[in-house]
Amino acid sequence: MRNLFYTPILVLLAGTASAAPLISLKEINPPAADTNRVVAIVGATLIRFIDEGASVIKVYYRLPLELIGVACQAAHRRGVPVTAHLELVNADDAIRAGLDGVEHVTSFGTALAEPDEAERFRKAVSDDNEARRKARYELWSRLDLVNSSRVRPLLDLIVKRKVFVSPTLAVFEKRRGDRGGYRG
Repeated sequence: MRNLFYTPILVLLAGTASAAPLISLKEINPPAADTNRVVAIVGATLIRFIDEGASVIKVYYRLPLELIGVACQAAHRRGVPVTAHLELVNADDAIRAGLDGVEHVTSFGTALAEPDEAERFRKAVSDDNEARRKARYELWSRLDLVNSSRVRPLLDLIVKRKVFVSPTLAVFEKRRGDRGGYRG
């Protein structure tokens, strides 16, 4: 698992608890070569949160594909769905790993972009987390959703796997550098 030991794992859990806990690899702090331990800790932690009342697991965009699969397996063993805010992992790969839902339309950007553009985006965000704020919209501005050969297979996969999508369209959202803010 590449970059696993320096990548924070962010998992939001919803359920009966008033404050949704997050887990982070920085907190787990395993030895760099102990992949099996990380997988076991992530699975056990998610099971514990589910046993405490979590009704859904949400993984975030820096979680590697391999651990998205671990989260899905652990949650599905208890009948709990997993959703994700993706950006770095291709949505189609995450769906094949077991994801039940995708939050935010921007989560589909790397799966729909030309591979070289998707890789430039991943590198920019890996180098500087703040780059994603502007870069995800720039990535989307270059997508050709009408003519792209990637759109239909992704839509077919979403339908076949019965994946729910929460697009979270936010055209009103104020961005850094905007003057005057939202105008209704």
